[in-house]
Amino acid sequence: MHVLFVHKNFPAQFGHIAHHLVEQHGYRCTFVCEHPDAKIGGIERIQYRTRGGARRESHYCSRSFENFVWHSHAVYETLKRRPDIQPDLVVGHSGFGSTAFLADLYDCPIINYFEYYYRAYGADLDFRPDFPSTELNVLRAAARNAMLLLDLQTCAAGYAPTEFQRGAFPQEYQGKLQTIFDGVDRSIWRKLSAEEIGPRTIAGREIPPEVRIVTYVSRGFESTRGFDIFMRAAKRICDARRDVVFVCVGEDRVCYGGDELYLGGRTFRQWVLEQDTYDLDRFIFTGRLPPVELARVLNLSDLHFYLTIPFVLSWSLFNAMACGCAVLASDTAPVQEVIEHGRNGLLAGFFDVDRFTELALDVLDDRERRRELGQNAARLIEEKYALERTLPKMLEMYARVRETYLPGEKRWAARRPRAAELAATVATPLSGAASTRIVPNSYRSAAFAALNRTASEKNGATNRRRVLVTVPHFYRLRRGSIHGSGNQTRRARVAGLTRCLASIQELFGGEQYTTDLTRPNCHAANELTLYDATVVVCTDGVNHLLDEVRLPPGYFFHAPRSAKPQFLGFGCHSILRDSLGKFDYYCYMEDDLVLHDAWLFRKLGAFVELAGADYLLQPNRYEGAHSNMPRKAYIDGELPPEATARFQNAMIDPEFALDFMGTTIRCVRGSNPHAGCFFLNAAQMEYWAKQPYFLDGDASFYSPLESAATLGIMRAFRVYKPAPEAANFLEVQHFGASLMKRITARDAAMSTTR
Repeated sequence: MHVLFVHKNFPAQFGHIAHHLVEQHGYRCTFVCEHPDAKIGGIERIQYRTRGGARRESHYCSRSFENFVWHSHAVYETLKRRPDIQPDLVVGHSGFGSTAFLADLYDCPIINYFEYYYRAYGADLDFRPDFPSTELNVLRAAARNAMLLLDLQTCAAGYAPTEFQRGAFPQEYQGKLQTIFDGVDRSIWRKLSAEEIGPRTIAGREIPPEVRIVTYVSRGFESTRGFDIFMRAAKRICDARRDVVFVCVGEDRVCYGGDELYLGGRTFRQWVLEQDTYDLDRFIFTGRLPPVELARVLNLSDLHFYLTIPFVLSWSLFNAMACGCAVLASDTAPVQEVIEHGRNGLLAGFFDVDRFTELALDVLDDRERRRELGQNAARLIEEKYALERTLPKMLEMYARVRETYLPGEKRWAARRPRAAELAATVATPLSGAASTRIVPNSYRSAAFAALNRTASEKNGATNRRRVLVTVPHFYRLRRGSIHGSGNQTRRARVAGLTRCLASIQELFGGEQYTTDLTRPNCHAANELTLYDATVVVCTDGVNHLLDEVRLPPGYFFHAPRSAKPQFLGFGCHSILRDSLGKFDYYCYMEDDLVLHDAWLFRKLGAFVELAGADYLLQPNRYEGAHSNMPRKAYIDGELPPEATARFQNAMIDPEFALDFMGTTIRCVRGSNPHAGCFFLNAAQMEYWAKQPYFLDGDASFYSPLESAATLGIMRAFRVYKPAPEAANFLEVQHFGASLMKRITARDAAMSTTR
């Protein structure tokens, strides 16, 4: 097998992979880059040279794309002159756009590494108000994605190193992207022995044993990596104690961001030092260090600072953790994916110099605490981010992409099964974000083909309804949390989320059929209740379990939002509003609810038809309790009247009688309309979205989670639930029995105190 790697630099993200493929698998690996031709460890390195680039006359917003094109064309021309290179797979870095034209040169799949998708708002550009972005930079953010979008369209598959970075890409491409970290080479980045560390010297300066060493590492000193925040905290630490020295590794230049606009010709380090008085005898600026020397410095570190705005996560953080550093980092989205405060590191708000100082002084006085944080950090790298963990994932992706590639499909390298193929296959579920391997099955081929024909014939006659279901999802264990997202085990949360998503598709996910056991045939079923369900899971892009949900592709879409986790429900509201006019029903479900009623929308339609669109019927929420408790219990009992009195007057039309299939169902207004979900028809959703309080973020109904599910609809509609004697007329299951256990424990405690 021949793999062609494409990157502006060498070895960059691909060098260690190429060496592994050559040494362990006997592959032929070629690496095209801007470095001179060479043969390195069995890898042939080929140099490409650009003949031009964006000029001063080029539009500011298009310069990046023009440079990408020059690089891409140079790669194309260089490889065109080498007809002996006929790769089976091309792997490139989309940030430099170098693979853009290779689909017209080679009939093989392309995999692209996607590092960052630029956004003008809610990310790096507007994170630091003290260094505001210019109007042109805001406009340029969208234009900088042009080559990324071209590569996303052309490649067979892509991957990003972290969930935060992958989550920044548009929703429509999420199914094409995986999260695979580059990999930490633990032959370099590890805890060293005292003999390997050697004397306590850094940049020729001897550090006495009693002096604490605080490290900061960044390719360039800049606002993006919070160098100024670090220096302000370092000054306060200096003022508080005399036994600390600060080691700053990196170059005095700006690699990311527009700091130069505010520096008046100075470097960012010069600008920072002019803002205050620093005892520079306490600081060691080493410049860039080779990996082996940097690993030695990190092993000497008593505390390592890492700061970043919402942007690409630095290799230096992973390297420091692998070396067993106690890390004090910014509490920003990309960092939260790796560091759990108090367990494998410490977090403080990016701008909170007081908190950084407080945490640093505390941990510098606690050697055992530093040791514990460092050990947990190194263990995380070993278990999840080490090269030996990430390489198998990378190789699996390479193999899968090659296996599913259909020769002859230039420009569209990923195999796209046609309708006839899909009708004659059965998919083996892998995960919600991964591709699906298509497995032929002779018996089911005929059955699904018949079903496909039957469904297509009936599509025109069937009143098929379109349903949009939004699901807020967040998971991060937190001491004292009352919600399942913070207090349940990972396994339990994955099980509940899986059942939630699967139940929607089982009931409302398109074609359904009956089998015929006497012949290879099947027949369409449930034509009276056929729906097309689209499920969108809303996360913060980092703290979620979607990669562990084993469901086929297409069961759900992932929509990362720039929102605090507890306010993700309001992000779901915005998705519902932005989809107006495209669906017949607009729904919201917490991530641990399970549907069982295929006639749900028929019942809701009957209620609205009789009562009116300003009336809303909510389901009763229940738990199955299979122990000494009842087998089934409805968990949303009455609240104190004052809990909802300011939002609704339950005395107006307190009851409504619904005749359904010859039975009278009594529906009542109560003090607790909460069910963790709601199901609105198109007219109801449009009405609610026009209200002045829609998306106002009001979280005054118990918590943001309960408010997102209930407060808005309680203000917009008269809300009812089926009365207790017919509670199961409309119901939804709360997965597990956590609320029943809490209620039982409360009742037991109350009976004891009596």
